[in-house]
Amino acid sequence: MTAARTWAYPAIDPESNQILAFFGRKGSGKSAAAREHFRQWPGCDRLVIDVTGDADPGDDLQATVLHGPLVEDIDKAIGAGLFPRDRKMLLWIDEGGEAFPVNQTGPNGRLLLHQSRHYNASALICAPRPKGLDPLSYGPRASSTPCSARPTGAASSGRRCSTPKSTACTAWPPSP
Repeated sequence: MTAARTWAYPAIDPESNQILAFFGRKGSGKSAAAREHFRQWPGCDRLVIDVTGDADPGDDLQATVLHGPLVEDIDKAIGAGLFPRDRKMLLWIDEGGEAFPVNQTGPNGRLLLHQSRHYNASALICAPRPKGLDPLSYGPRASSTPCSARPTGAASSGRRCSTPKSTACTAWPPSP
């Protein structure tokens, strides 16, 4: 049996907006994967919208964290991250199902998903599965089956990738 080949994550481009979605069961590492991206994202302000209290960006980043009863209106919290437009912002939304329910996404959530490039906003979205989420929150190639758990040949490229088991394969195959 040969070892599966792996590829590194695609590089983060701080000049363009990106929306990354992380899917998996509770305790599977979604928040840990999002935290690593959040901590390494270059040159931006940071906002964490944490409904359940699972997100912990660390004290050293000086990130704004909204959690618990402060996030009664998640859409307004997303709006706080979109304005002013001239600053780069990274939003970590730890419960995507609460922020982007299918056919019920609020106006600021829609702005983030549809026009994030005009607001210099990027997002990290964690959720148990894509079902019930606005499809724009996870992109056209996302799958509820983690790419690292797919058998070789099951992914569209026929390759295995090195994303954590909680991460949907939205950025693969990598560019040559």
